Amino acid sequence: MNDNILTKLSQNLLEILNDEEYYDVTIEVGNDPYIKIFHAHMVILHDRSNYLRRILSINKKENKETLVHIKLPNISPEIFQIILRYIYGGEISLEEYDTSDIMDILIAGSKLGLQELITYSQSFLIETKTNWMEQNFSLIYQTSFENDSFLELQKFCTSLITKKPNKIFRSSSFSSIPGKLLVLLIQSDNLQMSEIQVWQHMLNWGLAQNPELPSDPTNFTKEDFNTLKNSLQHCIPHIKLYKDLLKYFLNPNGQLSIPRIVADSKIITPQHVELISKWIDRLEITDEIKNTYEFKLLLRGSHDGFSPKKFHEICDNQSHTVTIIKVKNSKEILGGYNPSEWKSDGSNCTTKDSFIFSFKNDDIKSYILSRVKDERHAVSNDRGLGPSFGVDLFLMKPLIFRAHMVILHYRSTCLRRILSTNKRKNDGTLFHIKLQNILPEIFQIILRYIYSGRITLEEYDTSDIIKILVAGSELGLQELITYLQSFLIKTKANWMEQNFNLIYQISFEDDSFLELQKFCTDLTSKEPDKLFKSLKFSSIPEKLLVSLNPMKIVNEILRGYNPIEWNSDYYYGTIKDSFIFSFDNNDNFEGYILSRVKNEYAVLRNYDLGPSFGNGDLVSYGDKGSCDN
Repeated sequence: MNDNILTKLSQNLLEILNDEEYYDVTIEVGNDPYIKIFHAHMVILHDRSNYLRRILSINKKENKETLVHIKLPNISPEIFQIILRYIYGGEISLEEYDTSDIMDILIAGSKLGLQELITYSQSFLIETKTNWMEQNFSLIYQTSFENDSFLELQKFCTSLITKKPNKIFRSSSFSSIPGKLLVLLIQSDNLQMSEIQVWQHMLNWGLAQNPELPSDPTNFTKEDFNTLKNSLQHCIPHIKLYKDLLKYFLNPNGQLSIPRIVADSKIITPQHVELISKWIDRLEITDEIKNTYEFKLLLRGSHDGFSPKKFHEICDNQSHTVTIIKVKNSKEILGGYNPSEWKSDGSNCTTKDSFIFSFKNDDIKSYILSRVKDERHAVSNDRGLGPSFGVDLFLMKPLIFRAHMVILHYRSTCLRRILSTNKRKNDGTLFHIKLQNILPEIFQIILRYIYSGRITLEEYDTSDIIKILVAGSELGLQELITYLQSFLIKTKANWMEQNFNLIYQISFEDDSFLELQKFCTDLTSKEPDKLFKSLKFSSIPEKLLVSLNPMKIVNEILRGYNPIEWNSDYYYGTIKDSFIFSFDNNDNFEGYILSRVKNEYAVLRNYDLGPSFGNGDLVSYGDKGSCDN
């Protein structure tokens, strides 16, 4: 609808409000000595206000000459005039009014049953008047929980209590908050202050409730102390170690600072946090805690979602993180600690300080703690997964995809077999297939290909294309397999050379990847020097290393055998079964030289070198090398 038409309609309705001839309702607003009479129209009030509709239905006019008269003593005339213009014109500019007036408009709008105005007013306050509401929290808290219509304000108050209780303690209206709210604040696990400070705030609140007491507690009588005690009796038990606090105040020169254990979590308690903090410091459960860590919430699944994309969007480049997972329909809690930064590059993080744990039930002592055994694969940075601790604990969200049997049957040989084996009964029930080895993000790409016959590989990272290839093979999509291999070889050759170990293992584990197998075979036989330059040389399989021609000198071939793992730790590998050998040429197998290990310097594992045997006996670096005669 044209905005000009709506504006004109609003103007016309406001003109009706100012009409002094055709009104049929009078509204008496306010209390003595300030009362004002407003004229209005039954047809508009009836359709715009639930509250006024009920009054009009009860007080129908007896004849045409009698006006309906309504009294609204609990609303001020100034506020009602604003609301009446909103009822007629459908518009209100809250920016024109003070925050206290907006609160009055909200309360009056609730009384009159104006739900759209209630919703808009709450949103406006939360978005633009947060500081004012924090400073006047007592008013906001009492107002919001006295009215079931103010759900957004209630949510604002609850969030502030649980997440930022310090702001309430420091607000100008703190002394006027209800006692029940004070107890909630003291119980909060997110207070960024010592118990001493909490105690002092509580005392100040108690004194404010009893203005007749002396301002200086040293002048208190026994009766004064009892008066203050009665005001605080519901709060004192929630102050941790309050007996020690009493001793502190009896001897102010003493030192006492009790840190609070902080964690914004709906799953774990401060006791869990204390134990996890000990594990981070490698302490036993019975040891005294040395460091109190602030557990700052980064991601909450119930709020942010559980997708790997959202996890990496929020948590990448964040270090020293604790993952907490609640097992559905049980009391079991799983978790893990990663001291390193999360990434999305597919790498494995090497660390000895990571660990995973579980709590079976509410008993904090019934835990299992597992520390790292393989430091090189402690944490996985796969962007297709959520937080992943090796292969022992990782998080991924299963997704349900809807599809059509007739399409899947003709497009995928794998799915055709599944559908043929488990034919659905013709009773309206859906057919359910589980594909646990394929990531949801990858299957979504493939499903679009199955339906449309198109896929734009330029949009995806090379590691994702590899995953699409592997998944496509599992689903029997031969055309896709052929296209993907061709695309990789033509456009991603450099990447595959740098990640040759991955490509080699994948290609020879699947008979469908003939083009990749050929790529690997050609590279090993024709350009082996590229493999020795690659960043992943130290992880290539032993049988592949034996098949390489590391150096050629005219027609002479030099080779070596290493039975232990290559790595980059700059140490010699001690092994008696290693050897090096040479052939004069490819055609003469009798013209060889074989040299076995003589001392402990069998294999040199150096990040800056390729395969290196002995103390300089046969060394490769890039496309060059050296050989001791």
